[in-house]
Amino acid sequence: MKRKIKSILLIEDDEVGAMASKIQLESAGHRVFVADGIETTKKILDNGADAITMAFVDLDLQRRLEGLEIIPLLKKYEIHIVMLSQHNESDIVKKAFDLGANEYLLKPFRTNLIKEVIEKFQLNGAREKAFDKEIYSKITTQNEKYKSTLAKLRDTALYSKQDILLLGPSGVGKTFLARAIHLAIFGDDEKFVAFNGSELSEKLVESELFGHEKGAFTGATDSKVGLLELANGGTLFIDEIATMPVTLQQKLLKALDEKVFYRVGDKKKVIQSKFRLITATCEDLSVRIREGHFREDLYQRICGICVDIPGLKDRREDIPLLIDEQLQHFGKSIIRPENVMKALMHYSWPGNIRELKKFVERKIATRDQVLRLSDVPLEVPRTKSSIGTGILSQEQIRFIQENGLPQFIESIEMEALKVFNDLYVKEDKKNTTVAVIKKLRIGNNRYYRISKKMGAIDE
Repeated sequence: MKRKIKSILLIEDDEVGAMASKIQLESAGHRVFVADGIETTKKILDNGADAITMAFVDLDLQRRLEGLEIIPLLKKYEIHIVMLSQHNESDIVKKAFDLGANEYLLKPFRTNLIKEVIEKFQLNGAREKAFDKEIYSKITTQNEKYKSTLAKLRDTALYSKQDILLLGPSGVGKTFLARAIHLAIFGDDEKFVAFNGSELSEKLVESELFGHEKGAFTGATDSKVGLLELANGGTLFIDEIATMPVTLQQKLLKALDEKVFYRVGDKKKVIQSKFRLITATCEDLSVRIREGHFREDLYQRICGICVDIPGLKDRREDIPLLIDEQLQHFGKSIIRPENVMKALMHYSWPGNIRELKKFVERKIATRDQVLRLSDVPLEVPRTKSSIGTGILSQEQIRFIQENGLPQFIESIEMEALKVFNDLYVKEDKKNTTVAVIKKLRIGNNRYYRISKKMGAIDE
C-alpha cells in the first residue's frame, strides 16, 4: 500500500507557474494549498499544518533564497520538503539539506518530474513501513551502535539501488537481515534467491550461479537455469562471498556491471538479468584482498552499502532481551537468577544468536525450570592477552575488571569442579569425589566448600 498524501503545499511567488503546477497536481487527485512567501506559509501552517504531507518550495521567492528560511518551519511538522531552484551552487544545495530539505530539483525540469517525485515519495513510504515491520519489529537490540547501523540502512537501502554488503561474525543473522531487506523493498512480489557456495567446488559454484547447457561438462545431462537468471527482478543473496574462487569473481563482476551473461557451455544465447545484490561474509575482506584471494574491484562493486552487524560480545546488554524473546517464542517461562544472567552476559557467545537460540532450546527441553550456573556454556580460550604471562583471555580480564579477582577465582573454582565432576562421573560414579579431589590437587575441605557454594547457588 502506498503512503497516503493528505495535501500538498506549493510555495511559489510566480502566479502563472504556481497556477500551472496547482492544476497539474489537482488533476492527479491531490488537494493543493498555495503560498507566495514565508508569511502566507505561516498562515497556512497555523490553520492546519496536520493536513499537509508534502511541500514544493521555490528557493527564490520575494527575496533571494527566502525558501531556505521556510524549511525549518515545515520541518517542525514533519512535512516532506522538495526544493525547486535554479541555483546549483554546492554551498546552497548543502545548506538546504542541512536545514532539513528532503529533495532538491533543478529548474527547468521536465513536466512529469513532479509526478514522479510524488509517486516515489508514496512508494518509499510503503517501503519504510515494510522495513519497520520486517526489521525494527523483529530485531531486538538496545545497543546504540547497532540501532544507528539499522537507521542508516533504512535511510540508504530503501532510497537507492546500490548493492549491499553484510559484515559480521557467524551466527549474527546476516541471512535473516538479507531476507528482511528484500521483503521491505519488494514484498512477496519478487523472488529472493539465496546461495552459499562455501562448500562447493569451483565448477559447481559456476553452474549454480550462471546455469549450464546440456553436455557442458561431465554429468550435465540437462540444461540448468542459473541463480542470476532466477533472481531477475528480485534479490540475489550470496552468502560467504569471500570463499568464491578468484577466477569466478571476475565473471561475476562482469555480469553485475553489464547485467548480461552466458550459461556455462553456451556463448551464443545472451541472458539478461537485473536484480538487487546482497552479499555477506564473516571474513575480513581487506585481508583477503591483501592475500590475493579477493578482487578489489569486486569489493568496490558489492560494497555500495556496507552493514556491520555486531556480535553478541559487542552488544551484551541485548543478551537478557534475546533470552526473553526466545522463551516467549516457545511459550516458556523459567527462573533466571541474577548471578546466572550476569554470567551469561559475560560469556562471549562465539556462535552469537544462533548459539543463544540453541542454548534456550536445550534448557527448555529439560524439566528443570531454573537457569543455573552449571547451564552457562564453557568458555573456549581463543585469544591470549598480552598482559602478564598470557594465561588470561581478554574476556577473563574484562570479568575481573567488572567483578573483582575474588569473584573470578570463585567462578573458576566452580567451573573447574563442574567440569571434572561431569568428566569422572561417567567413568566411575562411586569414586567421583576421590578422583576429582586427586586430579584437582585440592583437599577435602576445599572440595566440599566449593561444592557447598555451587549447591547454594544452584538450589
